[in-house]
Amino acid sequence: MLKNDNQTQEASVTVSANQRVSELIDSLLTAIINDYATKNRISVSPELKQSFLVAFGESSSLPVQKQHALAEKFVKQWLVEKALYTEFGGAVVYRPTNPQMPIEGYLKLLKQYEAQGDLVFTDEDFSQAFWSLFSPPYQLTLEAEAIDYSSPWWAKR
Repeated sequence: MLKNDNQTQEASVTVSANQRVSELIDSLLTAIINDYATKNRISVSPELKQSFLVAFGESSSLPVQKQHALAEKFVKQWLVEKALYTEFGGAVVYRPTNPQMPIEGYLKLLKQYEAQGDLVFTDEDFSQAFWSLFSPPYQLTLEAEAIDYSSPWWAKR
């Protein structure tokens, strides 16, 4: 019985550690997206934000203020990703939370940040976990003809 309790505790610690790593990576990417948007004068238009709110607002149980913050985040992310694909091209992958993620565009941008000294990892395990997210082989890569940044993915639902 004690062995099972230890295994349960170890599994719980592993899940908790993985969740913290995931949250840290999400925070890091959000900061990079915001920095790239600022440097490239990318801003969220009221029309795009409204289109996101129309697509998801009625089905959301979130308070209105949180809906607007979420809309701002996703619209900015889409605009940055459109710019990344335009600037860098490369592979685009499908993710459940992001149907057109320009994975190689992110990789090239992140490598630029690293080369400039703006992205530095002091923990080797975290560094490996981070870079593995952007390294081939990629799963669910979109064919070139399926990549379309002419309008936001939520407008195509």
